Amino acid sequence: MKEILTPIVLMALLYTLAYIVVRISRIAAAGLEKLRGEAEASGKSAQEAAFKLAITVLEGVANTVISVMESEKAYALRQKVKAGQAAPEELKALGQEAYEQIVQMLDAQVKVDLDSCLADTEAYVRDKIEELLPGVKAAYRETVLEEITEET
Repeated sequence: MKEILTPIVLMALLYTLAYIVVRISRIAAAGLEKLRGEAEASGKSAQEAAFKLAITVLEGVANTVISVMESEKAYALRQKVKAGQAAPEELKALGQEAYEQIVQMLDAQVKVDLDSCLADTEAYVRDKIEELLPGVKAAYRETVLEEITEET
């Protein structure tokens, strides 16, 4: 019974986390307008403040999407690729899916703020995925190992 409930509870927590990140993204976009006004009033660069907030939102959304993808698909797919049961191209397709989900979850204002400061937003988002991926993979591996250890 525990073997069945653990993944279900983990998925529910990850989806809840994803929902929270989306809500935070929307709240951050509203706060961004206020922040711009304050930054302009204090003489700071409103664009710089908006960009920093957009990066924070991007990191939160990316971390959530990567965590969900890792628990749902990526870990098992990597195991299949290692065993020769799946092609490495499937992992690339999963990376593309993660990128598309991240971009879809970002608020329009966050996208505008990223685009206004980055020469290549797509490359930046993909680099951010690559930057966050090792930490997410390690955390997921620890969770899986803990579950295996508890079962034995």
